[in-house]
Amino acid sequence: MIDYTMDQAYKLGTYMAIADMMRREIRNHDAAQKADDEFMADWAVRNLRSLADQLDAAEEKMKKEVDTIA
Repeated sequence: MIDYTMDQAYKLGTYMAIADMMRREIRNHDAAQKADDEFMADWAVRNLRSLADQLDAAEEKMKKEVDTIA
């Protein structure tokens, strides 16, 4: 039971961290658009794409861990 709880806490922490970073970049993007700062808006979108890639990688890693255990 402890292993399951630790695994769920790890997954939740991963999702929460990535979601928090995505939220920050969305806010940065909105602020850049409002300020008409094309460079910073583009930078925020690039960061969002990178975070999406990180989320994909984390999900793939977690899926492999589940497949290995099962």
